[in-house]
Amino acid sequence: MATTSKRLLVSDLVTSDKIGQVPSNYIRPISQRPNLKDVYHDSIPLIDLNHLHGPNRADVVDQIGRACHEYGFFQVKSHSVPESTIANMMQVTREFFKLPEEERLKIYSDDPSKTTRLSTSFNIRTEKVANWRDFLRLHCYPLQDYSHEWPTNPASFRDHVAEYCWSLRGLALQVIEAISESLGLDKDYLSRQLGKHGQHMALNYYPPCPQPDLTYGLPAHTDLNLITILLQDHIPGLQVLRKGHWIAVDPVPNTFIINIGDQIQVMSNDKYKSVLHRAVVNFDEERISIPTFYCPSPDAVIGPAPELVTDDEPAKYRQFTYAEYYETFWNNGLATENSYISTMATTSKRLLVSDLVTSDKIGQVPSNYIRPISQRPNLKDVYHDSIPLIDLNHLHGPNRAYVVDQIGRACHEYGFFQVKSHSVPESTIANMMQVTREFFKLPEEERLKIYSDDPSKTTRLSTSFNIRTEKVANWRDFLRLHCYPLQDYIHEWPTNPASFRDHVAEYCRSVRGLALQLIEAISESLGLDKDYLSSQLGKHGQHMALNYYPPCPQPDLTYGLPAHTDLNLITILLQDHIPGLQVLRKGHWIAVDPVPNTFIINIGDQIQVMSNDKYKSVLHRAVVNFDEERISIPTFYCPSPDAVIGPAPELVTDDEPAKYRQFTYAEYYETFWNNGLATEKCLDI
Repeated sequence: MATTSKRLLVSDLVTSDKIGQVPSNYIRPISQRPNLKDVYHDSIPLIDLNHLHGPNRADVVDQIGRACHEYGFFQVKSHSVPESTIANMMQVTREFFKLPEEERLKIYSDDPSKTTRLSTSFNIRTEKVANWRDFLRLHCYPLQDYSHEWPTNPASFRDHVAEYCWSLRGLALQVIEAISESLGLDKDYLSRQLGKHGQHMALNYYPPCPQPDLTYGLPAHTDLNLITILLQDHIPGLQVLRKGHWIAVDPVPNTFIINIGDQIQVMSNDKYKSVLHRAVVNFDEERISIPTFYCPSPDAVIGPAPELVTDDEPAKYRQFTYAEYYETFWNNGLATENSYISTMATTSKRLLVSDLVTSDKIGQVPSNYIRPISQRPNLKDVYHDSIPLIDLNHLHGPNRAYVVDQIGRACHEYGFFQVKSHSVPESTIANMMQVTREFFKLPEEERLKIYSDDPSKTTRLSTSFNIRTEKVANWRDFLRLHCYPLQDYIHEWPTNPASFRDHVAEYCRSVRGLALQLIEAISESLGLDKDYLSSQLGKHGQHMALNYYPPCPQPDLTYGLPAHTDLNLITILLQDHIPGLQVLRKGHWIAVDPVPNTFIINIGDQIQVMSNDKYKSVLHRAVVNFDEERISIPTFYCPSPDAVIGPAPELVTDDEPAKYRQFTYAEYYETFWNNGLATEKCLDI
């Protein structure tokens, strides 16, 4: 069990272990090593910002534009950051890295999600070969949200770094305005697209290296953000790729190096390119560099500026959220250099299928929506049958036993039934359907404010089912809302349309009442105490999906949702007048035609387990049509994550032993999301 080193940080490996050669985990394969002899000592444009706010502004903006177009990098002098602020920043950085090992390691972490952390290399959790770099990562905007996390040793650290961050933010905003103007856009255009903005920095420390030709400080990469502003000390190390050759960017005192990041490449529609660059190390001297990364907020929607998209220059990239791009970056790291930007190249410019239909006016289904032939819906082989329609009018009267029996038989024979004469007012239903339709008719940019592909978010607009993992997308957009306890989630919901929260909250309360009535009846129909099922659910959970299925030019090639069962306890479905739901019964798909002012109820996987297979959770699917949009609103009533689910003891006998082991709902939920709809029925796993 030999060890390469006992040190977490490369700086301590150098200073404490006094190594004479590079450990094997830092050595690059021969083909990937830096050829330090084949480097040009050239210059990148040096731009004087002294006249950026005077009568010669247009000339300075033009210089910045040409530098972005031709180099992707430039240096600036006569900027707004005081020399004393720069000197203090560099000094406090050097002091931090000279602290004793045990002091620095108090904030060590290899978790990339941490907003303040000391670490090494780039992403030490996933890399096969480490980089000759330690770094202190700090998030710094809004400053008040993060500065309390920063080190307090050296004593002046927080004051000097905060002053530097404020100054750098001012410079960043000036440069972003100038880049925006240089593209022929309004000077505020790029800044407006960033949402709440983000700013973070890395204090990079590159120790002397005994064999600098075998490793990197950082290998070739582009920056994922909007722009990077780099402060470096007097030691060379930055190299930029230009016309196929690496050029060394020698430090110039009291200047900053600016490079455009991937987001500007996208927003400029490839007018400006995010350029590969790398950091090399040297034998004799340590080097410090301090890049500040100016970024969009995670929910900002990034795409080519409309003014830069023409018939001759169509959009090169689809729209995406910065959170989506950030995740792609961290999943790939620096290993692919800048290939992750290609994952945002567009086959369609739209995040949502509804915008693909309404804005792009497509005449055929894009390839990423087309199912393999064996998995396509055979729309001709569908029966128009009915599922039981149960009148709940007498559920709380002397005929309750009769209604409970009807519900039990429907659960046993179909797994689905419809209900009328329920407790949800017609006006509540009408308002819910109306406000859903209004939401999906909002402008694209308004809806996309809450877009996310993260399934863990409790309020999000998204598309398909789990767009992160699916190989084939579904012809559906949806707004997912958690809604119980209502006070825990309502503040996250959209405020546009203005009546959205009020109407949806009223609907959620009414549907919860109906759900509890039905759960009691199902419990009784199994011969259990009416409160049995409800008592097994822990604190209960309730969420809903507002599903929007646009018209589809080739509905026989795709699905709104493919065959699946529901993972929860029961689902209460409200649908408009357009058919689309189909249920599997005795090997055939049957179309469930809408009936006004009714709800469709289906039992989910948890009732199948708790009933010990007396009631089955049934496969169902949503198909789309050529002519008309369709809206459906399922409400999913669930156990709480810590609820322990298993067959009811009263339903387990010698003749009918338990069909399932006990599990927590959280465990089942995770299995479901790991497998998605691809396996149809999660209980079979």
